[in-house]
Amino acid sequence: RMVNFPPIEVSGQIRPQHARSLANGANQKLVGKDLLELKDADGKTFMRERLEMLKTKDNGWIEYKWPNPVSGKIDPKSLYFERVDDVVVSCGIYKH
Repeated sequence: RMVNFPPIEVSGQIRPQHARSLANGANQKLVGKDLLELKDADGKTFMRERLEMLKTKDNGWIEYKWPNPVSGKIDPKSLYFERVDDVVVSCGIYKH
């Protein structure tokens, strides 16, 4: 199912037992992909970190560095995630 999100705000739904993307408003190429080993600009596997955090809590924040589609630069980004039944909904915001 295709879900349209604003291009500036990355939103996605990912099942907690793995990191398969069900939706992504900024990069449709990521939909259907397992993102567990996805790395940021510094090599941080931030989706793996999120999966580890989900073992002890249902929501939280992760900091990482990601290409900003507006500026074209690598910018600091914060990802908020929250478990909703058997799906984890995530939303990222750029700090610049």
